[in-house]
Amino acid sequence: MDKKIKPLAIGADIELFLQNKQTKEIVSAEGYIKGTKENPFVFDQKNKYFATSLDNVLAEFCIPPAKTKAEFYNNIRKSVGYINMNLPEDLCTVALPSANLHEKYLQTEQAKIFGCEPDFNAYTGFQNNRPFCEDLTLRSAGGHIHFSYENPAPYDPLDYVGDEQRCDIIKA
Repeated sequence: MDKKIKPLAIGADIELFLQNKQTKEIVSAEGYIKGTKENPFVFDQKNKYFATSLDNVLAEFCIPPAKTKAEFYNNIRKSVGYINMNLPEDLCTVALPSANLHEKYLQTEQAKIFGCEPDFNAYTGFQNNRPFCEDLTLRSAGGHIHFSYENPAPYDPLDYVGDEQRCDIIKA
């Protein structure tokens, strides 16, 4: 990159498991979390970036762009708080990298999807293969950050190889 890129704001999409408080069993978020990947549920009408969606069997939330660490942290706390306040009192969110769910929670089409939407390799420009796992009860949680910067190149979702600016940022 020829010039330094100065981040302006950072947002995120984060996935959490739901857990039964008493039994510690990890349960599916289906039926508890509003919104889908295609149509997230905006829970703060003053800011469309506060939203939830069901991602496989996990609760996902997104936060608005933040300009300070405190704002970023508070946005996450607000989102997790919203989810927990809207769950039955025997359930809560839990941040785990992965968990095994009982087969009874994995019977729907949504629950059988393993892995994210197609993503691309910043080094090759080619689409990554969808992950595969022999253990059909294993689910993994993740997330990613979004960040804005001055003078971004025009975005073309079909031109990952030619999008050097974004690929350099991803590599960093």
